[in-house]
Amino acid sequence: MAIAKKSETPSKGKTVTLPSLLDDDHSDRSFRQFIHNMFAFSSKLEAIRSEFGKLIDLTGIEYTCLIATAYLQQTGTVHVNSLAEHLHLSGAFITLQTNKLAKKGYLIKRKDPDDARRVQLEVTELGGEALESLVPVQRQVNDVLFTGLDHDQFLAMATTFNRLVGNGDRASSLASYLTKAELDQR
Repeated sequence: MAIAKKSETPSKGKTVTLPSLLDDDHSDRSFRQFIHNMFAFSSKLEAIRSEFGKLIDLTGIEYTCLIATAYLQQTGTVHVNSLAEHLHLSGAFITLQTNKLAKKGYLIKRKDPDDARRVQLEVTELGGEALESLVPVQRQVNDVLFTGLDHDQFLAMATTFNRLVGNGDRASSLASYLTKAELDQR
C-alpha cells in the first residue's frame, strides 16, 4: 500500500458540496477540521457530563435527564415525551433512564391526570439537593469550557447549535437509510 504524499489527499472526493462550507480552493479541509474539532469537543462534553453524574452517583445520561427535567419543570409540567423531545432522544430510552432515576429517589413518575397515556416527571427534594450540590463544580467547569467567548459569540453559537441539532436529527436518519441501502446492495 502506497503512503500518500503530504500534498496528496487520501480521498479525492469532497465530503461536502455546500459552497458555504468549502475553502477558497474548493477543498473541504476546513470543514473536515471543524468536524474533527466537533468530535473532540463532543467527547469532552460527554466526559464532563460523566464526571458531574459521578458526583451524585448517576451515569452521565441519568444526570442529563435529571438536570433537563429540573430545567423544563421551571416552565411547567414535564412529560416523558417532552423530555425526550428536548434531549432529542427516543421516548423508550427516556422511559428507561427516568425509571432508574425514580428508583434512586431523584424523580417522581405519575400518570397525567388529564391523559392516562402520559407520564409526568417531577424532580424530588433529593434530586433537587443533588443538583444543587453540583452548582459550585459546574460553575467552575462551565466557565473554563467557554472561556474566551464574548456574549455575542455565545448567542451566535447557541443559535447555530440549535439549528445544527435539528439538522443532525435529519442527517442521522438519512445516514441510517443510506447505510442500510448500501449494505443491502452488498
